[in-house]
Amino acid sequence: MIQYLEENKNPRGILWATVKNPKVLPEPKYENTFHLHTTFQFNVKRDDWEDYIGMVFKGIGKWNTWNDEIQAVKVILPFPLRKISKNENPHITISAKTGVKPVKSNDMLLGDFNKELLDKEIEFEIEFKEF
Repeated sequence: MIQYLEENKNPRGILWATVKNPKVLPEPKYENTFHLHTTFQFNVKRDDWEDYIGMVFKGIGKWNTWNDEIQAVKVILPFPLRKISKNENPHITISAKTGVKPVKSNDMLLGDFNKELLDKEIEFEIEFKEF
């Protein structure tokens, strides 16, 4: 019981950065859209990231990418934040076909995909999403 109470004081969740200016992003290509964010780390303890939560920063949406299932914007993070992101290809999942999970954008960015230059400044805010 004591261990459970201690864990609730320092919950686990996702450290991500939510898009603050979504109008700069491309129109969705597919029917399902998602909460617009880039994930830094998954299954982390909130207390470990308190200094970052609420931080606002600017990144570059470099490429609008897609395949026959999913669409994502490839993001270039400012240097200090690149070190905390565990995502090999920082991105924002924009849309997907029905039944396709947003995590599939990671697979897409490791393989073949279409792309067009976007080159837009995107404003983000770091948040912690508790499980």
